[in-house]
Amino acid sequence: TLGYLIDVYNEEIKPSNNVLEFSVFVSYFPKILSGPIERASKMMPQIQEKRILSHDVFVDGLRQILWGLFAKIVIAENCAAIANPIFENYTDQSGSTLVIGSFFYAIQLYADFSGYSNMAIGISKLFGIQLMRNFATPFFSTNISDYWRKWHISLTTWMMDYVFTPLSFSL
Repeated sequence: TLGYLIDVYNEEIKPSNNVLEFSVFVSYFPKILSGPIERASKMMPQIQEKRILSHDVFVDGLRQILWGLFAKIVIAENCAAIANPIFENYTDQSGSTLVIGSFFYAIQLYADFSGYSNMAIGISKLFGIQLMRNFATPFFSTNISDYWRKWHISLTTWMMDYVFTPLSFSL
């Protein structure tokens, strides 16, 4: 909602005259919890236009939902089963055990966030709405800058567009 208000204030988009369309944008449940964070300029036209669900889009949406469920239920939960006991008694653990716990926790965190994002993208496809990709294999990055660009892409771009860039110009 904040991005919408900023875009309207900066005259990048026109304010919506339709309360129902605006309400759908603000309360669109697949993206509420973990993203992806969509711009009003990309999402409002999709809400306003008639959507047609094709077989290919439906199958792709289901595939993405299932992949997200697999990531959350199988990968994240199994990594949590390893990492949680290690960090519950971290003072009794060796350094190498803590490194292994950190590795599994990082995988758990990634699988949890990216799994939810994949489910949100898949559910949105079933509604005829295209959401942006939110994770782009960040663990295969070559440096920290590349990693940050690939991790929670929608949050990174939102922060750059609405926080960091405006602050750099105001200073």
